[in-house]
Amino acid sequence: MTGKLEKGLITFSPLAQGQLPDHYLNGIPEDSCIRKDGRFLKESVLTEKRMEQIHKLNELAAQRDEKMNRNTSK
Repeated sequence: MTGKLEKGLITFSPLAQGQLPDHYLNGIPEDSCIRKDGRFLKESVLTEKRMEQIHKLNELAAQRDEKMNRNTSK
């Protein structure tokens, strides 16, 4: 169904428990929730492999003129 609608689908939890918004693409800011709170997303989850996957997803979204953290309709 997502193919017919030309939409992507990410299931479970808001944007992969905070991993997908673009504010972690260039590292983890000192004042970020991940460093201040850590209840929902732990820094240890953002491994090198996971960050590679997130960068690839971000590139795909950019090719579609979209952002990973936004529902964009055209």
